[in-house]
Amino acid sequence: MLKTLVFACLFLLLATPSQAQEFKGSYKDWGLFVTKEGKNNVCYITSNPSKKAANIKGRGDVYMLVTYRGSGTAEVSVNSGYNYKEGTEVDFIINGKSSYNFFTSSKTPQMAWARDEKMDGAAINSMKKGDKVEIKGVSEKGTRSTDIYSLKGFGLAYDKMISSCGKPAEAKPATKAPAKTAKKVKKKTKKTVKAKQTTPAAAPANAAAPAKDDSQAEPATESQDN
Repeated sequence: MLKTLVFACLFLLLATPSQAQEFKGSYKDWGLFVTKEGKNNVCYITSNPSKKAANIKGRGDVYMLVTYRGSGTAEVSVNSGYNYKEGTEVDFIINGKSSYNFFTSSKTPQMAWARDEKMDGAAINSMKKGDKVEIKGVSEKGTRSTDIYSLKGFGLAYDKMISSCGKPAEAKPATKAPAKTAKKVKKKTKKTVKAKQTTPAAAPANAAAPAKDDSQAEPATESQDN
């Protein structure tokens, strides 16, 4: 799973402008990456399908992204590895119950997006409680596909993403500590730095998802629990 995940990341690296990226770790079937947009951190978690439809020839990399830019709601998107039929919607179904209609865009023809922040938030909350996601789409040739993603590790990966890209806490005024206490703090800091220096370097990653084309999004359709 992780090997396939890296291949998908290399694909995005070629497709989108990028700066330095860093692989932060894998959480069962999900991986966490951090990159930069200007001076701000952009974090995202990604996964490949555990079961991918094989009825579409010449299909490229297939993956799901949840992207967080440090504030607001994280964005959920999927890449099908083929061009969606223009104007069609993609069914995003969690545990066979909670269903969301993602929109597609001619500007990013292989991607589908949640329509707005409300849908993003609802989908993420359902994913935290779920076991799998089914993605049902239609190619430009009219071929239907169903991909299944595992949600193992999603909740932990999501929480790590938010903490990695959340706004830093305000610095507290420094207080003068007694000499003995200051010496202990200095020694502790030295040990921490040494530990960081011995940590293995992270694997390279890719840039976050391209910007959502909101011009083709219609009012959100509420989730349905069958």
